[in-house]
Amino acid sequence: MPGKRSTGSSLPEVVVTGASPMSAATVARNTAIGIASGLVAAGMMNAFQNGWSAIKRSSDANAERQEREARPGGDGRKGGRQSAEDSDKDEPSTVKAADRVARKVTGEPIPSPYRKPAGKAVHYGFGALLGAVYGALGTVFPKVRSGFGSIYGMSVALTADEALVPAAGLGPPPQKVPLSTHVYGLASHLVFGAALEGNRRSIERVLKTARSTG
Repeated sequence: MPGKRSTGSSLPEVVVTGASPMSAATVARNTAIGIASGLVAAGMMNAFQNGWSAIKRSSDANAERQEREARPGGDGRKGGRQSAEDSDKDEPSTVKAADRVARKVTGEPIPSPYRKPAGKAVHYGFGALLGAVYGALGTVFPKVRSGFGSIYGMSVALTADEALVPAAGLGPPPQKVPLSTHVYGLASHLVFGAALEGNRRSIERVLKTARSTG
């Protein structure tokens, strides 16, 4: 059970069974570092996803062009247009989450020009939250950082993408999601976890240098 032990300072020392004693100030400091690291990691994850999507679009376009050219009498034009309903279904879960909040608060959906920015706000906000959890837990349980953050990233993928998002109605059930999408989600969160730990270490080095030269 968690408890407190006096350390002779104004702040208590947090004692958790199976973990090393840690001052509340250290936990707060590492939580703040985690938030900063989470924001940067969310940006790096977003860049990875943009690159992945660009490669996939190019691959799909090439495959579609080859298929059209192989058809007798193919004119090289793509038939049909995506409906608004289909477009909404294809939106990221972050956009759907932002829209759900907007509907509950204002009673109206987020206008089209603001949907992507709202989704990005949710993405970075969730990244900051995950960073805060990582910073706090890693302080008390260093094994959370195992695998250079990859274990944490994998845990987030399994918890968020595979469980919470479908349960909240922000995405289809895992069994109805293509394998490639599962791989995409797992890879994205592995990048997030590694970036989270890498940025945490970078900030720690900068702070250590500042202390030694201060």
